[in-house]
Order: sequence, then structure tokens, then C-alpha cells
Amino acid sequence: MYSKSPWTKGLTTISVLVTILLVVVIAYMCYEACAMMPYMWIFAAIITIVLLWAIVVAPKGVSVDKEGNVTIHLLACKIRIAKENIVKVIPFPSDKGTIRLIGSGGVYGYMGLFRNAEIGTFSSYATDFDKSLVIYRKNKRPIVVTVADLSIFSELR
Repeated sequence: MYSKSPWTKGLTTISVLVTILLVVVIAYMCYEACAMMPYMWIFAAIITIVLLWAIVVAPKGVSVDKEGNVTIHLLACKIRIAKENIVKVIPFPSDKGTIRLIGSGGVYGYMGLFRNAEIGTFSSYATDFDKSLVIYRKNKRPIVVTVADLSIFSELR
């Protein structure tokens, strides 16, 4: 069973505005690099890599197969979690007090490492913390994912 990761209006707005801004900045830096500042190519390359990383790891959805294995679908790859490694799946408690350690805090999603008083340090592939679930795994940090249909995890809870 597959469930998309729904985007909020705020996430969509921020992602579009940041993308436009970064494309303009990259174009300007490339223009300046051609004109008089050759080191601008380096800055333009770094910004391009960061933008491409955010797009590539943007969450698309989550699926649970017949055996109970969970797959997190990202734009460029998939992350598979075997059923035997899943301890429990619960709703995400609250994003209040959640801090981003590294990653994207709202451009194409909330991806990366985050810290929360209730969960501790966790990996996130979320687009809306209000519709997110926490997947606790054996001997690994929890993963937070967003799904439109919470019932896909009903047999894992």
C-alpha cells in the first residue's frame, strides 16, 4: 500500500520562492564569474549542489508491502526498513521544541537530522509534522515520515 507525502501550502510557497531566489543568485554569480570575479564559480557550484541535494532527497511517499516492510520513497532513491527492524510506529508527538541539527528545515520538506525532547535525535523525511509518524527501529535512531493515509501502518502499530 502506498501513501503520498502531502505538502502544506507553506512548504510549497517556501520551496518555490527559495528555488527562484537561488536560481537568480546562481545566474548572477555565473555572470559575475564571466565578467570579473572568477571565484564566483565556486560559490555558484556550492549553491547548486545544495539545491540539487534538497530536490533529490525530497520525500514523495511511503509504502508498506504485504510482508510489512516499509519503503520511504524519495525523488531519487528509496529507503527500505525491514519489518523485523521496526519496533513500533506512533504518531509524531509535536514539533514544538524540535530543532534541526543538519538538513533542510522547510525547502522541499523537513529532511535531515532533528532533535526533539520527546523523541530524541531522529532522521526526518517529512513534509508536514502534523500528519507524520515516528518509526522506531531496533538499535537505530527513529525516522519521521509524513503520510496522507495513516491506515497503511495499521498492522505495524
